[in-house]
Amino acid sequence: MRLHEEGARVVIADRNIDAARDLAAALGGCEHFGYDQGDPASISALFDAVAAGGEVNGVALVAGVHPGTVPLADVEPATFRGVHEVNALGILLSLQEAARVVAKDDRSSLVVVGSVAGIRPVARNAIYASSKASAQAITRSVALELAGTGIRVNSVLPGSAITPLAISQSSLEAIRADAERVIPLRRAAAASEVASAICFLLSDDASYVTATDLIVDGGLAAGSAS
Repeated sequence: MRLHEEGARVVIADRNIDAARDLAAALGGCEHFGYDQGDPASISALFDAVAAGGEVNGVALVAGVHPGTVPLADVEPATFRGVHEVNALGILLSLQEAARVVAKDDRSSLVVVGSVAGIRPVARNAIYASSKASAQAITRSVALELAGTGIRVNSVLPGSAITPLAISQSSLEAIRADAERVIPLRRAAAASEVASAICFLLSDDASYVTATDLIVDGGLAAGSAS
């Protein structure tokens, strides 16, 4: 929404094509596509379609899955593989395709939305935390590889944020109560605050920023509230 308001050509992609269509319509007729980050063919098809519509200067990879709380004794290989297929391999393949199609003009930027869980894991969250740590390492490695091409690659690491995915794993009330208890700023982030960090990294204001993790967690990575 922020990018659209600033005049950018915005393309929305989601595994839920109806949700993508509704958001595109709400923003005023943006392009929209179905996209499954766990399906290599879907990833390739999306970037082909987006590139066919005009020059691509920035990509934000926001998709991800969360298995919920999984104690060590309950970890199943299929669950682990399924989460990593989307959150890690899907990020790698999406970055591969994005690097192929974005403009090579020293202004293009790729942003991966990870999670502070990748650097500050909690108990019974090994599957999700490890997938986000992997995505973070992938992002840094790709950033170093693409630096010579002028393409910048960075991560945004949210902590507790009020998003549909977070609410689906808990409830709005529980998210707010937990954030007030443990987040140094005593609240969860609004989705717009995470979006602002993404927009910064996509913009020319961040023209000398690459291979960086922008932590947007209200201070959680540094420690819990006292």
